[in-house]
Formats: sequence, C-alpha cells, structure tokens
Amino acid sequence: MKHTDKSKGKVFLQILLLLLTIGVVIFIFSNSRENAAASSSRSQQVTRAINYALRSVNIPYQVSEHLVRKAAHFSEYALLGFVVALTAASFTAKKLLRGIIAFPACLAVAVADENLQRFSAGRFPSKVDVLIDFCGSSFGICLALGILIWVLYITHKYSLPEETAPRQNSKIP
Repeated sequence: MKHTDKSKGKVFLQILLLLLTIGVVIFIFSNSRENAAASSSRSQQVTRAINYALRSVNIPYQVSEHLVRKAAHFSEYALLGFVVALTAASFTAKKLLRGIIAFPACLAVAVADENLQRFSAGRFPSKVDVLIDFCGSSFGICLALGILIWVLYITHKYSLPEETAPRQNSKIP
C-alpha cells in the first residue's frame, strides 16, 4: 500500500470515529431532552423486560427502575468514553495525550448533559449522575486504551521495555 493510501485510510478512520462520537453525544443529549414522563415510561419498559428475562431463566431477583436508570447512565457513557478514546488515539500516537484529551472531554459532555435536563419538563440535573457518567466514561476509556495496547502488542508495534523483558542468556546462580 502506498503512503497516500495509508493517509487516506487514516483520514477515513478519523472521520468515521468523529462521526461516531458525535452520534453517541447526540444520542445521550436526546435522552436528556425527554420529559420526565417519557423517560420514566421507557425506563419502566426496560425494567419490566429485564425482570421478565430474569424470571424466564429462574433467577429470583428483580431489578429496580432506579438501578436500570443508573446502569443506563453508566453504559451510555462507557460507550462515549470508548469512542472518544479511539478518536483521540486516531489523531495522536502519544499515549498520555489520549487520556488527557478523552477524560476531560467526557466530563464536559456529562456536565453539559445534566445541565440540559434543566430544560426538560420534570427533569433536574444531578451531581450523582455526573459522577456515574464520569465513571462510565472512565471505564470506556480504559477499556479502549487497554484494547489498543493489546492490539499493538500482538501486532509487535508495542513491546515491553528492556528491563522487564526476560533475558535469554542469564545464568542461574
């Protein structure tokens, strides 16, 4: 593959990841724009479906709507953290910079998201939800970076430092 083909592929990947990131943010913000009645109705439907699934496999446990709502916060932000970390990684090869970009970007989205709820009937921002959102995005970021390091390691583009690599010609005392 020519150098220009690699460049075109990288630019395509960057655009794709940017669009995916924007799509996830729009999804998150659209959930926050729902009024309290619509949001609660959707959460109740998901809660009923989960509890039905648990009963159908004889698991004697029921989840609450509150747990479902908090798990939804964590999950959607884990997805955001994952795609933001991949997007940052596509623009920079510096490992530290990926985190420096991804963590505050996700926190900013979480704060904006919770404040957006001020404008939705019956909804209010919550500091606890910002914390859950940030924990979810941190999980997604760490997962993405872990996968990136693993892929680079197995493709031999990343190696252990010399000090930690086992020595082949070492003598046993």
